[in-house]
Amino acid sequence: MVRRCALNDKALRGGFAALLFAFLPAPAPAQAPEAPNELLITITGNSGAFATGVFNSSIRDNVVNLTDPRVVATQLFDSVLNNRGIVQINQDAGIASNQTNLVLITASAGGTEAIADASFHAQLETTGHAINLAGGITRSNTIQNALNGSAGIAQISQNSGTLNVNLNALVIGLGIGTGNGAASMADSSLSAVASNIQFTATGPITQTNTISGITNFTGIAQITQSVGDANIASNVLTLSVTVLNIP
Repeated sequence: MVRRCALNDKALRGGFAALLFAFLPAPAPAQAPEAPNELLITITGNSGAFATGVFNSSIRDNVVNLTDPRVVATQLFDSVLNNRGIVQINQDAGIASNQTNLVLITASAGGTEAIADASFHAQLETTGHAINLAGGITRSNTIQNALNGSAGIAQISQNSGTLNVNLNALVIGLGIGTGNGAASMADSSLSAVASNIQFTATGPITQTNTISGITNFTGIAQITQSVGDANIASNVLTLSVTVLNIP
């Protein structure tokens, strides 16, 4: 059996509109219900902007039996070239896994007072699994010559294993004000649990993650690759920026 999930520049080509850091477009649509992309933006010219994001992922009490040899692969070749803006990609060729890309941004600009508050909480859990694998299984995730010449925010998740949780999250609070009344707050919290996993394999299993050939990319890149079983992989970055324009 061969399972592949591949993208190249014929599938992903073109630019995105600009707004934050000179770019802030809408994200790419989700590829599947179990692999959502989320973008939440609050921008106001008044005194305050507030946004809160919550993400919970739970994979519990599964039994996976793979009794035949197989090749499972995700591939991202020559893709997302010369883009400007926000790119969110999930690739899943595995079994019963959860993937999410999330960007949460607040920006407020006021006369004498500007408050921007962005907060995010995530709870991830994978527990209570029995995983039985046959020999002769080959699993791989590959990113090659992607994001070249691009600028902005890129979130990429690849999975070719089973019962994995992948999360990329970015939280930004931006406050701009005159006088001394600007404030920005960006908070994030993450809890993760992986427990009570029973794993057996009857033969050799080949597993590889590869990232190569990314050049001339400017911005923030969050990449997770899961090739094993019952893993939790996450990237969470929080930024708080306050800009004062004092007369």
